[in-house]
Amino acid sequence: MNAMKTETLLSAEEIEAIGAEIRAIKEREGLSWPQLGEQAEMAHQTLQAVANGTYAGDMQGMARRAKRWLDSRAAERESPVGVPAALPFVRTPFVEEIWIGLDYARVRPSITLVVADPGMSKTTAAREYAKATPNAHFINTDPSKANHNGLLWTLVRRLRIPARNPADYADAVGERLGGRRSLLLIDEAQRLDAKALEQLRSLHDDYGVGVALLGNETLTHIINKMARERDGAQFKSRVGRRVAARKPAAQDVEAFVAAAALDDKGMQDFLRAVAKRPGAFRLAANTLWNGQFLAASQKAALTLDHLKQGFENLDFSIGAAQ
Repeated sequence: MNAMKTETLLSAEEIEAIGAEIRAIKEREGLSWPQLGEQAEMAHQTLQAVANGTYAGDMQGMARRAKRWLDSRAAERESPVGVPAALPFVRTPFVEEIWIGLDYARVRPSITLVVADPGMSKTTAAREYAKATPNAHFINTDPSKANHNGLLWTLVRRLRIPARNPADYADAVGERLGGRRSLLLIDEAQRLDAKALEQLRSLHDDYGVGVALLGNETLTHIINKMARERDGAQFKSRVGRRVAARKPAAQDVEAFVAAAALDDKGMQDFLRAVAKRPGAFRLAANTLWNGQFLAASQKAALTLDHLKQGFENLDFSIGAAQ
């Protein structure tokens, strides 16, 4: 006969200690409840109620779940292999150029295109802009948002608009955003179909909403194709600014290498060479992180060999940087 596994009940003091630890993490790390909820893989309202001792449901179950998350955090900190810190956001000259384009779209208002190859920091630049700018809303386009219905439903949920009838979504979004110098930042915009792009144009035309479309060169081809068609020419005429780069400029690479704070010239040169490859700064940042992780696992200072091995371990099948 199989014995049933039972969990020891947490005492009131233990539950209070769990709540106190959650509150302390929030205060110490400056995190929001939604951010903490995402880390704990719990609804942030539930986590907040557990932390404050006000959860009205199964407090034992939710407190144990929160405790498992706290224990996991503690185990990670105590790992014999230190986890390298992510490279801080780097404000390269290209990022500054992107931000000028985003400001233009928001204030004018207009439509800005940001077209760049992968790894050029366009997504990170847009996310950072949205964090720092009131009424700027970042949306990453996935297949569920590629058509105009999916896009509008995403906007309704993101803006917490209580619209229930899909026929009302476009006007509800426009009324919420209009007149506020709002900006919609749509990443991976090359995935949008023509009707979704026209929906964004309508929000711009009817309500004065700024729009920034971020993507690869395919986005340019899509808009040019629309312009050759009678019903799609209006979209291209609304584009007021285009920010584009196919590869990192020298000053962008130097800003990235400086932010990595490497003392050894050999390591600087290697990271510089990696940043110039396809994948650009994403590839370089992953190379640096991998090298730091390898060094930490050996309890050694970071060396050029660690960086080279970190690059090779990415297994992109493009060979080591020279």
